[in-house]
Amino acid sequence: MSFFENTRKPTGFGGKVMVNMMNLFHVLFAVLEPKDTAVYKLITTKPGEAASEG
Repeated sequence: MSFFENTRKPTGFGGKVMVNMMNLFHVLFAVLEPKDTAVYKLITTKPGEAASEG
């Protein structure tokens, strides 16, 4: 099974390692993302809620 096919549906030991590494890095990026950016405010603002500017 090629590497890219294994990313679609991870199987075996290599798949487990791949999933664990992806989960680890996604958590790290989520923690390190600045909370005062426009993108973060856009993502966390609920529909119909006015985003406070400034």
